[in-house]
Amino acid sequence: MDNLQLLILKNQYEILSSLEPKNREYQNAITAIDSGFMLEIEQLIEQAVVEPVSVAVCKEVRNILDMFRNMQTSLRECEADEDLMEAILFPGFDGNEESAHYSYALYLLEDRGLWQGLENCEQTWNSHRPMLHTYRMMLDEYSRLKGFPYSEEDVARVLEAKLEY
Repeated sequence: MDNLQLLILKNQYEILSSLEPKNREYQNAITAIDSGFMLEIEQLIEQAVVEPVSVAVCKEVRNILDMFRNMQTSLRECEADEDLMEAILFPGFDGNEESAHYSYALYLLEDRGLWQGLENCEQTWNSHRPMLHTYRMMLDEYSRLKGFPYSEEDVARVLEAKLEY
C-alpha cells in the first residue's frame, strides 16, 4: 500500500471518527495507520473488502424468487388447497453453504423491499440447509410452464420436481 492510499484510508477513518466520536475502532485505525502497523492496516482492508457476488448468482436468485412469488400468487388467485399453499412457502437459502445467494436475497427482500407478497416458512430467509440443487430442479420444471397465473396442477408439478432430488 503506497503513501497516497494510506493517506486516503486515514482520511476516511478521520471522517468516520468525526461522525461517531465515541467509536474507538475508528481512532484505533487512525493510530495504526499513523504508526505504520501494517498487520493492523491489512486487517482493516480485509474487513472492508468482500468477495463480489457474480451476475450469474444474482440472476439465479432473482429467478428463484420470481418462481416462488409467481406460484404463490397463482395459488392465492385460485384459492388453492391449504396444504399446497403451505408446500410452496419459500424456505430461503442456507446462510452457511449458500452465503452469496443468501446475502443477495436478503439485500433484495429486506434492504430493497422487493418481491412483496413472497411468503416464507419461518419468518427468516435462512433455510439452514442447502437448497440450491432443489431450486434448480424446480426451476427446470417451472421453465416449462405456460400462461400465468398457473394452475394448482402446474404448481404441484414444480413441487414434485424437488422430490426427485
